[in-house]
Amino acid sequence: MGVIDSKLHPIKIAPSKLTTGSFLKKGDSGSGVIALQVALNKAGAKPKIAEDGVFGDKTVKALKEFQKKNKLTVDGEAGPQTFKALGIK
Repeated sequence: MGVIDSKLHPIKIAPSKLTTGSFLKKGDSGSGVIALQVALNKAGAKPKIAEDGVFGDKTVKALKEFQKKNKLTVDGEAGPQTFKALGIK
């Protein structure tokens, strides 16, 4: 019944848009992390980081470098001010 049920009642997936007050940190994963990684690469992360949706050590390092360069709080967590500086809505 599971296969038939899923065809009759499609699974609803939340949109990947980040909401005000959202924070991403090491250990998180998903579409929000991919958006962060893509934005960090577009902002010049060196070396480029994998856009794999896993918030690991390399994403933390790239994020901290971005935060320092843009005079944001350097905490390795992506919050509203970091998202805004990266152009993520």
